[in-house]
Order: sequence, then structure tokens, then C-alpha cells
Amino acid sequence: MNLFFHLAVKLIFNTVSTGTMGRLGRIWGNWMIQVNATNKKLVDRATRIIAGLAGIGYEEACIELHRTLAEQSAGDAAAGDSCVVRTLRRLGRSPVK
Repeated sequence: MNLFFHLAVKLIFNTVSTGTMGRLGRIWGNWMIQVNATNKKLVDRATRIIAGLAGIGYEEACIELHRTLAEQSAGDAAAGDSCVVRTLRRLGRSPVK
């Protein structure tokens, strides 16, 4: 079990992954905003990102996120954008084009 080899591989993959997300414009400030809220942990992460970037409270951010998720299930989702990006755009805090 070559621990240092596994650690080096993990660090390389994390660096490549983060660099790729940056080049694709999926990072805003210190936040990786390409989050699809598919479980409770990711809903919480998306809510915290929205609250921080939009400058609103956690509860309001949660309501806005769920509003976006309801619109998404109705078929209004833009292809490729995460629910965080769509929520921020709807709130007038567009992180990307």
C-alpha cells in the first residue's frame, strides 16, 4: 500500500479537476458554483453558496433554490447550468454569461 503514491495521485487529480472547472468558468471567487442539488448535503451546499454570493440569509436562499428547482422540473432549465447558477442569475447576481 504505497501511501505516498496514492496521495500524489489524489493531489494531481484534484489539481486537474479544479483547473478544469476554473477554465470552464464554473468558479466564482472562492466558490465552485457548478452544484446540482441531488441530495440533502448538496442542497445545503447550494443554499450556502447562494446565500454567500447573493448576500441574503440562509432561509431566503433555500426558498430561492427550491423555486429554481421547481422551475427546473417544469422544464424551464437551461442546458448545462446548475441550479446554483440559475438561481444567482434569477436574483440578478449572474456569475457567468
